[in-house]
Amino acid sequence: MTETTTVRSSTPGLSQRRLEQWPSSATRFGTRHWPFLVLLAVGAVLRVVTLLAYRPALLFYDSTRYLENAAELAPQFRPAGYPVFLRLLPLEYGLVVVPVAQHLIGLGMGVLIYVLLQRLGARRWLATLATAPVLLDSFQLNLEQQILSEVLFQLLLLGGTALLVWRRRPGIALASLAGLFLAAAVLTRTNALLAIVPAVLAVLFLKAGLRSLIALVTLFVLPLGGYAFWFHSVNGSYALSGGTGRFLYARVATFVDCRQLSLPAPQRALCPPQPLAERYSPNRYMWSEALSPYYLLDPPPGRTRKQVANAFSQRVIRDQPLAFTRAVVADFLRGFAVSRTSRLGDPPVDNWRFQPTYPVFRRDTAAVVAAYGDGAPVADRRLAAFLQAYQRFGNTPGPLLFAALLAGFAASLGSRRLGDPRLRTAAFLFPAVAVAVLLSAAVPVFSWRYQLPQLVLLPPAAALALTAVSRSAATRGEEAHTAPSAGLAGISAWVGRVPLPVPLRRLAADHSVRITKYFLGSVIAGLITVVTFVATFGPGLLGSKGASLTASAVGAVANYFLNRNWAWGRRGRAQLRAEIIPYWLTVIATAVAVTIVTSTVNAIVLGITADRGIRTVVNATAFVSTYAALFLLKYVVFDRLFDDRRRPDRHQQHHAG
Repeated sequence: MTETTTVRSSTPGLSQRRLEQWPSSATRFGTRHWPFLVLLAVGAVLRVVTLLAYRPALLFYDSTRYLENAAELAPQFRPAGYPVFLRLLPLEYGLVVVPVAQHLIGLGMGVLIYVLLQRLGARRWLATLATAPVLLDSFQLNLEQQILSEVLFQLLLLGGTALLVWRRRPGIALASLAGLFLAAAVLTRTNALLAIVPAVLAVLFLKAGLRSLIALVTLFVLPLGGYAFWFHSVNGSYALSGGTGRFLYARVATFVDCRQLSLPAPQRALCPPQPLAERYSPNRYMWSEALSPYYLLDPPPGRTRKQVANAFSQRVIRDQPLAFTRAVVADFLRGFAVSRTSRLGDPPVDNWRFQPTYPVFRRDTAAVVAAYGDGAPVADRRLAAFLQAYQRFGNTPGPLLFAALLAGFAASLGSRRLGDPRLRTAAFLFPAVAVAVLLSAAVPVFSWRYQLPQLVLLPPAAALALTAVSRSAATRGEEAHTAPSAGLAGISAWVGRVPLPVPLRRLAADHSVRITKYFLGSVIAGLITVVTFVATFGPGLLGSKGASLTASAVGAVANYFLNRNWAWGRRGRAQLRAEIIPYWLTVIATAVAVTIVTSTVNAIVLGITADRGIRTVVNATAFVSTYAALFLLKYVVFDRLFDDRRRPDRHQQHHAG
């Protein structure tokens, strides 16, 4: 009998080969993505410091109510989305699990933004910069440590938005998930209700089909309808929250002029007795039982206080729509201010700043912490001092976020030649969801706590805008600027016939098309600049200096792309030393000149009149006049920066060498 010997192959299996290749794969991954990995690591360290600085968690006024509702789980004054999230966490290990989970969500959102932008074609450095606000912003760190709904709200908004543009066209599954995410966002904070509008538009823009659209809307409406029925079974009315009447009343009470309204007696009792100039803030009309007429109202039989306040508020908005719009838009724009400050009567901004000791907002804070098995709440003074010092500069500038908002919309409208409609749609969707959410949040009261969605929605919009502009420029090709349209040629011919001195006439003859494009681009950028100036100076968000600098920065970004890509037809990557640095030095010099002029004019006008409208008009006129005076000088500078004919050919230089 012959014995047979089985010889095993020495060839390694698939799992073994993967194990052997893992170090080299990890090295390649780290080499490609090291800037983001460094930023992610810094964000993780900051979160560990925050966890150790304030133990076990930070508790605000609303925190106790959220914890109580997590135990009872019933539809109450606030939606039940965040209590459901708390109920899913193992709170038997103490309250520390809440900030741990929220800090992990913060890091996860940074990863999601980076991966999504890479899928949409953004360069790695752009995708990395877009994650910096959510990973590093000090207010983000503070609110992740709080037992509040803001971080979950961010995640649901970002997740719903990302799902819609994850693929070229969202299928039924992705659209359904997006609908569920946005519905969950509404059930976490009701000001996400209008986010469904840009979501529907995104599905239409992507031509995803009727079934995807139906899936999105159905999975958005069904959870909200079910919750409204649940709310009715407990509270006797169909609603998503119990604060609608009070919230809307708090806003209209600040500007209503009851002398111009014919109101029934119960509603007239809600008219504030103070003159318009002495009205309280919305926050006081919402919460102060001693100052707000809402709490003194005795509703008629068969009517609730909320119903009377709703009827009053709707009547005021119908009769005074401009005053309502002006109040809401002014608070919406406050979210983009240069520095985070609070006005008298507003929720204090210090609520979201790190304190040297453990901040106590409620008397029962220690008892609540003890009820979950933790010791006394405590702050590590050394780590708290470090976080306080970090918060002085670790903030995302508001004007930069506003520029990101404008850039996203501009890219979605101005890059129609771009081959990928998903990129255009994403550039629209992120800022549109931000506007829908932030405008709704500004209706009742302004709070810096409600501005947190900016950090996950607007930086990706800026990255997508820059990606869209770069790709659109590459698609048009180098020759686009040499073939002006008939209308543009006619305008440039008219410019050439304008009677000018001989030197200027020669310049116009040689540069008529380019000057025309430069002029039109400057007009567009100038309009953006003036709108930004009026929007920031008019409502009193910024002084003349701050408004001038902010408007100059926003206009300069728009002007750069209009001049470089359109007027001079420059394509490809910009050169740091040859283009970007000289351009921004020119912008800074112009901004300094404009700031000096507007500050001087503002001081002169302030000595004559204190009327804000007159000062806004005069300052805006001085602002535009200064820019006009520098128009020709800037053209000469830009012509030297962007003109290809003035640049030696690199290939010729190489061969000559």
